[in-house]
Amino acid sequence: MMGKRSDLLSASVWGVAIIGAALIALLGALNAIPPVVSDLIRRGYPVLFIALGLMILLGRRMRFGNALAVGVSVALFVGVATIAYNRQSTQFREDYREPFSYALSVETLSLQADVRTWRTEIEILPAPTGERQIRGEFVGSLESLVTVDYRFEGGKGIFSLTESARNPVPLLESVGRGKLTLYLPQGIAIDGLTLQSIEGSLNLNAAGVNLRAISITMQSGGIQAIFSDIPGLIGDLTARGGKVEVTIPPSIPAQVALRGGGAGRPTFSAERYTLRIDNVLVPKGDPLMQLTIDAGEIVVQ
Repeated sequence: MMGKRSDLLSASVWGVAIIGAALIALLGALNAIPPVVSDLIRRGYPVLFIALGLMILLGRRMRFGNALAVGVSVALFVGVATIAYNRQSTQFREDYREPFSYALSVETLSLQADVRTWRTEIEILPAPTGERQIRGEFVGSLESLVTVDYRFEGGKGIFSLTESARNPVPLLESVGRGKLTLYLPQGIAIDGLTLQSIEGSLNLNAAGVNLRAISITMQSGGIQAIFSDIPGLIGDLTARGGKVEVTIPPSIPAQVALRGGGAGRPTFSAERYTLRIDNVLVPKGDPLMQLTIDAGEIVVQ
């Protein structure tokens, strides 16, 4: 009796598979299937045949063999899809470009910038001397959607850039990493630079840039930052799973509070700093900069 039920179930599944394949081919020919759905079906359809094969092998020999076959097949599909997306996401893409440039009027006394990225390498550089604009370019995958905005309010320029996923389920061949290059003007105070990244790294070269306040959070990745010799910066840099390396000009004594796993074994110059028991690097002179660093590895130069 058990064998007959197994044979009947296998025959039914084969019938559904054949009808489904024909229906999918027909809808595909009519362009009636969204690209994302078509991509998932095309990549996942072989799992159905694996399930059928396991049903034939296990259905008669084990109790709940058919259920086990389906469970194994689903786990296999999820595992293969995860590996494929993870591998593809490490590749840099240049399919999508979003340049931007905003001139700063003479009435602009300060600038505020807010950047939120997804899977992107970020480079922030000083603009050429005398250039009064904020500009840059995003280069990446077609699965990224970048929204850029600039407005002027009460003497302050407010810039924002947000990268988000274009589709809830991305096409595998379109997945990849991007790169954002942002140029900050040197002749204007940057009252606030806020940056949040889900996955990626940051290379910040603020030499000559008048940064007043920064808040940087890298959920996955590291931070490398070079600061200006202009005093007054207050900043928070967070990369809990990565490395934060900062370079501070010798002319700017800085007090640096250390947090996270790297606080217990920081790398720093004993000639410039003393490490207090509360994991705070204290400069030899009166501090002209205050930083808080939360990272798995911390280097202060």
